[in-house]
Amino acid sequence: ILWKCEVQRKLNCHARLHTSLDNKVILKLIDTHNHSGNARSQHIRQFYENMKDEALQNHTSPHNVLTQCYMGVPDEIRAILPNNSNLKRDVRCWRQDKLVASIPADKNFQTVPDLYKKTSRGDNFLRTDTGPGNDRMLILCTDEQKQILETATVRMIFAENL
Repeated sequence: ILWKCEVQRKLNCHARLHTSLDNKVILKLIDTHNHSGNARSQHIRQFYENMKDEALQNHTSPHNVLTQCYMGVPDEIRAILPNNSNLKRDVRCWRQDKLVASIPADKNFQTVPDLYKKTSRGDNFLRTDTGPGNDRMLILCTDEQKQILETATVRMIFAENL
């Protein structure tokens, strides 16, 4: 496998490395780096990896994904990350590439996509779906939320017409 420096084009670095297919044996070293290393690049890669995982596992808004991923990121790393609108666009692109099931636009959709029947932890979320029609009712809650509702002393029902 041929490895090239990640800033080959940007800094015209000709450092390369040849390894065996399992990456355990270095077969050949070609040239040396013409620049110093960037200690922050590891943190940036880790941030992007965390952000991509969060985006694909959580179906919250891109803003919430960013908020979750920013926790624990040092200020010097935040300063060199792209602006929030670019990062949010990355989240949307990753989700689109994964072909996430579309969110139903009205109450006459046939069935709830399987993706929305369970939480990201695998817990049941869709409790009841009465089917398409003007009197359609969806009941959505986790086991924990159901238990809280069953033990509540004050009961209210919130409904939204589409």
